[in-house]
Amino acid sequence: MPLPDTLLWDEYLNKVVSHVKFKYDRKEIKWELEEHMEDMYDDFISDGMNEEDAKKAVIDCMGDADEIGKELNEAHNRVLGNVWRISRILAVILILLSILPVFMTVLAAIFSIFSSYSYSYDKSHIVSSVEVNQIEKIDDMYLKLEEVILYDNDCVELHYKTWYQPFSDSVRWTFDISSDYVTDNLGTEYNGYSGSSSAGIVSKHNMVIDGFPKEAKTLIIDYDYCGRKMYFEVPLREGGKI
Repeated sequence: MPLPDTLLWDEYLNKVVSHVKFKYDRKEIKWELEEHMEDMYDDFISDGMNEEDAKKAVIDCMGDADEIGKELNEAHNRVLGNVWRISRILAVILILLSILPVFMTVLAAIFSIFSSYSYSYDKSHIVSSVEVNQIEKIDDMYLKLEEVILYDNDCVELHYKTWYQPFSDSVRWTFDISSDYVTDNLGTEYNGYSGSSSAGIVSKHNMVIDGFPKEAKTLIIDYDYCGRKMYFEVPLREGGKI
């Protein structure tokens, strides 16, 4: 059914909603009234009325714009409307506040997984770099030795990450490889220092060992504490074996 030129309707509807003090409801009221008017117009046209008469008949049937506007204003109480609007805003804020910690945790976890390691010395001083990518498990904790780097000042740097088995209810404990468990193929014992960064899910660690002998070919990590064991053997110089 063709719709009429609605300029007259717009004037009528604007006059109606001008009485509604709660302005946030005006658009919806106008839309609902217009839908109702279009239905009446279709009925008049179906009964054989011409378009111009049908358009005017719709407004006559709707009644006085001022009276309708006042009645709608009472139904759409300004105070209650503002309370409803404020409640909706508060609900959105509460939802955002509840989601934000989860979002920050996920973001931190993603960052910890994809962030790169820091290097203790300039990369131009690297003599050799071995990608290990060996994973060991202690209780519900996994450790992945990813890279071992030998510098020209005979320092060795270890890059490794730790994380816990998903949904594990075991006690979380901070873990770092102690230099007490680091040797080489010559049996040398070392002193070292380490650091780590954690986002609660994945922790990345750097460990530096000073004074790696030029005669040593292989770095060995032989961890054995209270029955918890890990073993890594990494060649760092020509002739080393894994």
